[in-house]
Amino acid sequence: MYKYYLEKLDFKVRNLGYLFIPKTSIRMKKTEDTYQFRKRLQETVKEQKLKLVKVNYDENKVKEFFNEIATLEKDNTYEKKETKLCDWCDYKEYCKSNEKINYMIRED
Repeated sequence: MYKYYLEKLDFKVRNLGYLFIPKTSIRMKKTEDTYQFRKRLQETVKEQKLKLVKVNYDENKVKEFFNEIATLEKDNTYEKKETKLCDWCDYKEYCKSNEKINYMIRED
């Protein structure tokens, strides 16, 4: 999607990928100032291995995405599909009741 929209803005996109940057648990010491901390952080990051994973562009995936969006925009029925995630949902009480749901937000 990034490539699709960037090229609409006349950017030339030749390659796509993910850049994975390892986390660091470095924290600023109470005895150091910001400059010292940044220098130490730079040294730590220099030692880490970055990983670049190439992503192949698939124009069909973009077309599928737009087709799915068009389908969703036309749809006006939403079937309940209970899963184990229902227990975490903020709308569980509405969904599990058989009443018609009013999706408007109430001002209390």
